[in-house]
Amino acid sequence: MNIAIVSDVHGNLDALDAVLEDLATVRPDLVVHGGDLAFNGPQPAECIDRIRELGWPGVVGNTDQALWAIPETLPENTIRTFEAIAAVTTSWLGAERVAWLKTLPLEWRDQDRVALVHAVPGDTWKIVDA
Repeated sequence: MNIAIVSDVHGNLDALDAVLEDLATVRPDLVVHGGDLAFNGPQPAECIDRIRELGWPGVVGNTDQALWAIPETLPENTIRTFEAIAAVTTSWLGAERVAWLKTLPLEWRDQDRVALVHAVPGDTWKIVDA
């Protein structure tokens, strides 16, 4: 089975459209999304709507979660930046799209053969050190 993972779209509809064009050529058996769909991009609502229309299963990302909850463990300047971006992004998305993002799971599995998480199981913010 060929699986494509589309992640970290960050509201960039032009990039998402380019990926969709490539996927039409590659024709994977399944496409899933790895979160971070809207935050910090010029067309967050359009990106979420497109992904929802496509019906891709997927997971929530850390910047998706930043729209409603920013970890207090982040540096203060990062928190302030995220709060400003989140305020603008949520105003562009509207309550219904944010509510949909909140329904995304932390982990997605395909019949226990493939597991997808945004960062690590159970935590979208943890950084994996190499």
